[in-house]
Amino acid sequence: DILTRELDKLHKMADALIKFETIDEGQIKDIMEGREPRPPADWEDRDSAGNEPKPRERREGDSPTGRPAPQH
Repeated sequence: DILTRELDKLHKMADALIKFETIDEGQIKDIMEGREPRPPADWEDRDSAGNEPKPRERREGDSPTGRPAPQH
């Protein structure tokens, strides 16, 4: 029932994941408040050749957003 009622938000989250390949807290807040999601904080608008947006490359000292699942 919740997913049916909030289907538009679910689709916006899916669209953000397809476009940016990630979704962060700010994007979720935007979507839940009825706004279009902003790009993730580490997203660059264009690469050096002016092509489509892509994520910023990791730099030394950046903290990872997660780790691989442990092996069982």
